[in-house]
Amino acid sequence: MPLMDLGPRLRLDLSRQQLWRDGQPVVLRPKAWQALVFLARQPGALVSGAALLDALWPDQEVSAKTMANLVGELRTALGDDQTPPLLLQTVHRRGYRLAVPPAAGGPAAAPVAPAAGAPDPAVAAPAAGRATPPV
Repeated sequence: MPLMDLGPRLRLDLSRQQLWRDGQPVVLRPKAWQALVFLARQPGALVSGAALLDALWPDQEVSAKTMANLVGELRTALGDDQTPPLLLQTVHRRGYRLAVPPAAGGPAAAPVAPAAGAPDPAVAAPAAGRATPPV
């Protein structure tokens, strides 16, 4: 079961397509889920805004306001309400970084790549319905 720990309070369950915060499921809209998975697969790396836009909206024009709203939605979902944010960091004019704490890196934090040529279910929109916490 591909799980990614994003800190002591956060767990990303790729197989169930669910974010958990403090043991409770967090509802994310499809683009927010896709953005979180994209960033989580590159923990600690600076991801350019252009790379994130290309991953989420290929061949589409998207405003800076749309990206700002998406980042705000993710920060709310992650409970990252510090000023400045501690987990989802903005690097002015360069991009975004999901700053996963070192203690979170362990077997659960290792992302699992999809099989060659197979669609990546983790980037698909989360399924609706009642969620059960990962064990």
